[in-house]
Amino acid sequence: MMVVIGGYGSGRRTFVCEKLGFTLTDIGTLSDTSCAVLFIDNDLALSFLTQREVLLPLILQKEVIICTEAGCGIVPAEEEQNLLREAYGLLNRVCAANADTVVRMCCGIPQVLKGELTL
Repeated sequence: MMVVIGGYGSGRRTFVCEKLGFTLTDIGTLSDTSCAVLFIDNDLALSFLTQREVLLPLILQKEVIICTEAGCGIVPAEEEQNLLREAYGLLNRVCAANADTVVRMCCGIPQVLKGELTL
């Protein structure tokens, strides 16, 4: 399993489609059981804080997980935004620990943090 993380507009989906060979229709949410690629949205990230035991096995079944990296900036003043930042941080740590490969996208450039990337 591969985890692709990065900030908004970093090129995560483009990388998954152009370099890994998936299409936009292959990218879905957790309820899209036929999708090989999971895009983690804010709702799923927040749900992970309280339903980790139920959600983790479902998340880890996907071939690729696309997740937002939200911890490399200013700590939000709003409690809800700070909670979302914490949720993404936990989710990224747990998924990365279980992944074979972790890729961080920055300015459209993939940086391999764990494993090997064979394109």
